Amino acid sequence: MRKLIFLKSIVDFVFFMSFIGLLFGFFLILFLICSSEPIDIPIKINGSTIIPNSLTEKIALSCAAVGYCIGVYAFYLFKKLLDNFRKLIIFDEVIPKLLKNICNVLLLIALTILASELLMMFSKSKVEINFGYGPFVIVLALGLFFNVLSEVFKMGINLRQDNDLTI
Repeated sequence: MRKLIFLKSIVDFVFFMSFIGLLFGFFLILFLICSSEPIDIPIKINGSTIIPNSLTEKIALSCAAVGYCIGVYAFYLFKKLLDNFRKLIIFDEVIPKLLKNICNVLLLIALTILASELLMMFSKSKVEINFGYGPFVIVLALGLFFNVLSEVFKMGINLRQDNDLTI
């Protein structure tokens, strides 16, 4: 149980810091998008540095910001899942739903990462293919893993119900 409490503490801290970053980032992104003057503030997103002067770069920045907001929501759902585990609510109908929601949110984050990376490449007029494990692949795999966990917990709930009916 100590490991769960330690994990929950880490997730709570990351969620709190992400929420603070969300508040500060929101105003910065809003200023950068609404500003019509050229701004020489380089911003690094997923290893690519952009200066949001063109419309494409501003859209890429907005897409990355939306992905960050969705990521904060994913941490919130994960926090709720760990709260249920701490309360020993494991084989309940709410757990597969939470896992499925986390899966959907992570897949949405993967799409926003892909969209922002493509927009950043198009803004530089340079399209390149990188083989390796980038953020898109990792978040996509993590989302699919949570989908598998959701199915496993559904099977566990069915087995528990069958076991409760057996004399």
